[in-house]
Amino acid sequence: MLRKGRCSNNVDKCSLAASGKLLPYAGIGSICPECGAPLALVAADDSAAPSNDAENAMPTSRRKAPPQPVYEEEPSRGLEIAKIAAIVVIIAGGVFLGLRMFDNSHKGNQEDTVASNETVAPSTDYQVEEFTEPQMLKTLANTPAYDTPAEGKAIATIGAGVAVDVTGQTTYNGKNYYRVSIPYKQGMTGYVAAEQLVPVNQDGSMIGQPQIEDATPPAPVVSDITEQAPAILYVNSDKANIRDGVGLNAKKIAEALKGDTLTASATRTLDGKLWYRITLPSGGEGWVSASLLSSQKPSMEPVKTSGMKVYDTADATKTAIDSGSNVVISSESANLRNDSNASSADNIISKLDKGTVLKVSEVKVVDGTTWLHVQSKALGVDGWVSKATVKPLN
Repeated sequence: MLRKGRCSNNVDKCSLAASGKLLPYAGIGSICPECGAPLALVAADDSAAPSNDAENAMPTSRRKAPPQPVYEEEPSRGLEIAKIAAIVVIIAGGVFLGLRMFDNSHKGNQEDTVASNETVAPSTDYQVEEFTEPQMLKTLANTPAYDTPAEGKAIATIGAGVAVDVTGQTTYNGKNYYRVSIPYKQGMTGYVAAEQLVPVNQDGSMIGQPQIEDATPPAPVVSDITEQAPAILYVNSDKANIRDGVGLNAKKIAEALKGDTLTASATRTLDGKLWYRITLPSGGEGWVSASLLSSQKPSMEPVKTSGMKVYDTADATKTAIDSGSNVVISSESANLRNDSNASSADNIISKLDKGTVLKVSEVKVVDGTTWLHVQSKALGVDGWVSKATVKPLN
């Protein structure tokens, strides 16, 4: 039996499809020779069917309707396209659902994390108890003041021992805080840990803290000058400093060595200690502690060269300064140089403030100017200064 097929195209588009003419069918892929549309298999015996010529010769009124085609279960091209489209839709839907599920899961994790953080994070809620009258407290040490009790932002640092006005108090996360007025910043308040503040006594000292006694020494007790007949006294120590007044704080104006003879013309006491007024070779006067003098000439064995060294009290720069002496900066500031040359500004290392104490390791005179090589391990100083900027340290 030969297999036949009919054109599956629209009857309006193909005359073979309109006539229902049977065409040779060679299996899937057989197409209409006119329009190229797939052929639909018709399960009919070609021998049982009347010939096309007979059908064409029969009158129209007697022509039978062509048998309805019976299709094998082989998909047409349209059906195959529909299936592919359905598969694409299913895959796309699966991908979309998967992405939605992943997004929801990710958001859920984020929400869980936020919820966890919210559980751990401290509450920012606090209530401040207002004080009717400000209280005065003092800081124990350098104390930071914050914009909130949460200690988030430090807005100022209050120095140790500074009195502050406390206007309120609060508790945050179990810790007590005071609200204080920031010193020197009018209208600004901040929060300070309560443990950093202590009450203040009426005299300004801290309550509960050890009281510091007044370290100001009592005024010295000085007697009147008692004139006496000139008396010869001898220096019985290796050296005796002669000062412009009584007491170790008086200015040193000369020195005498052991065995030197001094003439005393008056006495005076300072806090019960005796001092002699003596006459200098230049005609001036000075004071020497009685503990350094005696009425008997001391033993000079081994013999030492004696002789008084007198300083010019009008010009401290002419005071004798030797290697090993201690000096203090007497000018408002002094240039510290890396060599003894004042003509160059390039050799200035730094400036030393007035009152700086240094030790002299070398003395040098350059072009009539006396230079001192000074050092201080504690201050990290090592350089040269002009003698005109210092004075000897008693």
